[in-house]
Amino acid sequence: MNLYLNSPKWHVVYTRPKCERKVASSVSEMGIESYLPLHKVTRQWSDRVKQVEVSLFPSYLFVKVTDVSRASLFSIKDIVKFISIERKPVIVRDKEIETIKKVLDKDVEVQNDEYFQKGMKVKIIQGQFEGLEGVVVQRNSDTRLLIRIDCLMKAFSFNIPANIVDPVLV
Repeated sequence: MNLYLNSPKWHVVYTRPKCERKVASSVSEMGIESYLPLHKVTRQWSDRVKQVEVSLFPSYLFVKVTDVSRASLFSIKDIVKFISIERKPVIVRDKEIETIKKVLDKDVEVQNDEYFQKGMKVKIIQGQFEGLEGVVVQRNSDTRLLIRIDCLMKAFSFNIPANIVDPVLV
């Protein structure tokens, strides 16, 4: 039997919205190691200001499982899917998990940011251009999106807020 299949690796599961803690608890009850990165944010309500712990990556949970034992996690109803690229589950290196833990243990203020790189294919998910696909040309405070019309061999670009585009996974 392949030793690689029996070696636990960090995988990423996608949960139903706001169910990360519940899923982490269920995974733990199954005797499986998981990691839910949490950080403190200040929230203001009409009558008070409070610091609360929220998930660094909403709807994501890291689980350390073997390829064989991954299937058992689908008994947890709030797990939607394993994150995968090209039908292969994403594996997160131990070093990356340790980096996240180290930063969050220092109690520094962290902020989520959109992850877009030059050349990445994206799709606009809201607004007047919803549904258009393009390629990231540059990344600054906004994302400069290049729209190519291949059959005409022409292209144009414009700035668009990064929070209204999603990466297109092939």
